[in-house]
Amino acid sequence: MTKKESNIESVKEEKKAKFSGKTFWTWFKLLAMKWRFRLDQSRAIFGLLTFAALLAVSYVSKIPWFRDQGFWRGEFFLTILILIVFMMGGYLYDKFLRLWAQTGTVTVSRNPYTYVPSPKEFNSTISWFTYIFTALNQIAKKLDIEIEGEELIKQQLTHYVSLSVEDSDFQEQAKKLKKLSHLILESYIDSEEIVDIDEFLADFEKYLKNVKKKN
Repeated sequence: MTKKESNIESVKEEKKAKFSGKTFWTWFKLLAMKWRFRLDQSRAIFGLLTFAALLAVSYVSKIPWFRDQGFWRGEFFLTILILIVFMMGGYLYDKFLRLWAQTGTVTVSRNPYTYVPSPKEFNSTISWFTYIFTALNQIAKKLDIEIEGEELIKQQLTHYVSLSVEDSDFQEQAKKLKKLSHLILESYIDSEEIVDIDEFLADFEKYLKNVKKKN
């Protein structure tokens, strides 16, 4: 066994040891959160039904037609009507007002990791992109190809990695980085190297047809 294979096996064994010690606790947390999600959904439905029923009981005596239906029938029909009104309000909220879009925007804007690298990015994604960027740079040097905008990409990656939620001005720094990203994007658009999506799909379909014919 080579040294590289030995290191890989040792990492696997270490992960197994860590996982085995946390198996029950991990399973318990997963089960608890799963049932919390289910209870939240059932509570929302039950709360809606209860609210509609309470409104019906409170106002059924003040609405002539429902009052004349007798005990429980008037309350039942009025509850159904209130639920239909709620459903119509939900449809309008979803299709016309579309306030959920702004809600998502606010949620994202209030998340500090929208502006700085998240722990996941530090643990994996940044190293992957760094490796890919380094490999492409090495390939370009061997083929004697000049990478346009290479310095801008380096600056962007360097500044992005340096951002942290511990910094008091990280949002201001993120805004400056956003401007740099827009400059890079504009440079690519101006260079006309971005292909139209319809044109790309047409070319890719032709490529697939040629591959099928060869096979």
